[in-house]
Amino acid sequence: CSKALKYFVLPIQPLNVYFSVSVSCRPSPLRCRCVQKVGRRIERFISKIKLYPPSSSCNRVEVIATLKTSGQEICLELSAPWVPNKVTDNLL
Repeated sequence: CSKALKYFVLPIQPLNVYFSVSVSCRPSPLRCRCVQKVGRRIERFISKIKLYPPSSSCNRVEVIATLKTSGQEICLELSAPWVPNKVTDNLL
């Protein structure tokens, strides 16, 4: 997600007024965080794992991993055979 600013111009005579809106990369509290999930074996690239239980905004368990090299967060497919073991190892 890029943290770009979007500018809007409203033509008001004799001045043009500029408004900026920041695009947030935070997940909306009213929906699930994970849209796409990774199931392939990537456990050696993971530095940490966050586990989110079902809530009123999302009825699924969500597993989000942070990658070692880039710090990027990705969602893991909980049904992949290696994921439950990695979650258990990381949380202990």
